[in-house]
Amino acid sequence: MSSNKAVVFDLGNVLIDWNPRYLYSKIFTTETEVEWFLENICDEEWNAKHDAGQPFSTGIAELSSLHPQFSAQISNWYGRWEEMLGGPLDDTVEILAELKKKQVPLFILSNWSAETYPKAEAIYDFLHWFDGKIISGEIGKIKPDPDIYKLLIETYDLTPDNTVFIDDKLANVKAAEDSGIHGIHFHNAALLRNDLAKLKLLWIFLSAPQVAFISHLSYAYAHIIPFQELTIYSFFLPEVLRKLIVLSCVFLILSGILLAYPELFPWAEESSATSLLHIWAGFFFLVIFPMYSWDHIRVHADRLTKFSLVTASGIVQFFSGLGLIVSGIPLLLYGADAIDFPREIHLGLTFVLAGSLVLHKCSRK
Repeated sequence: MSSNKAVVFDLGNVLIDWNPRYLYSKIFTTETEVEWFLENICDEEWNAKHDAGQPFSTGIAELSSLHPQFSAQISNWYGRWEEMLGGPLDDTVEILAELKKKQVPLFILSNWSAETYPKAEAIYDFLHWFDGKIISGEIGKIKPDPDIYKLLIETYDLTPDNTVFIDDKLANVKAAEDSGIHGIHFHNAALLRNDLAKLKLLWIFLSAPQVAFISHLSYAYAHIIPFQELTIYSFFLPEVLRKLIVLSCVFLILSGILLAYPELFPWAEESSATSLLHIWAGFFFLVIFPMYSWDHIRVHADRLTKFSLVTASGIVQFFSGLGLIVSGIPLLLYGADAIDFPREIHLGLTFVLAGSLVLHKCSRK
């Protein structure tokens, strides 16, 4: 197997919208009846038996003998199975296509009946994109049984710590992690894209609302600085550079804090716009900061011989800015989750820079 990471997908509610309510809302009159039937007759435990390999003929016969008044509705579970499908989850299928294009090894590990999986395979072309599959109904084991993960690894000669498993059920994800596999708990395609980007499997792309968000920020950014100052002759004037430095610092600090504390700002971690804003502001800071620092030190060299809060805070700004650049480069290249030490330094320097900016501004008054 290639040294590249392999990605393993669950199917139901990750790539395919499957829900028995789609069918039974046509059979029963009210939502209450549907929910009662799915909780008390054709419940998850009963369905799991078929995922584990029990033939539908056996399961339907046994359940119908216990609830003869619902025999027709029970039979419909298999007879009208296709009506439980809501279609492909297009955003996740798009991610699958991008991984396929990048030649990432792709596999299926799904709790699915051996009798209904061929029907799904005939409906969804993307099920043929995978390099291999483990279907629970075909092997008689279901997630989160540890043996099914072991079988996946052994069958396709995968390395657990180089394998990524995506599932919408947390218990299945934890079982994969207990087997040494990197687990991703699926919530939606946007979060999945972010998780895969952190593993360097995908790039982050902006959606239309995120483009609008960045555009509005750029518009505000441009209008804080008088337009006439941004001519080709005055672009490198110290005052313009100072304003650009301050603005990039503000964007870096705010976006950095949002990303560093996802437990306080979960919406920021879910948005690729926040990460891109931080990266863009970082690149801008990388270009502008050295120019401004050189000019500022050259003009105010006499201040370095005298101690003051202005001088001290300026020096702290200079070194914290350099530290942010140096520590930010490996984080950008290898990911914040892959390297702990520079990440902690980077976060600490963010607060140092914020404090020195405030102190420098106050001490100049």
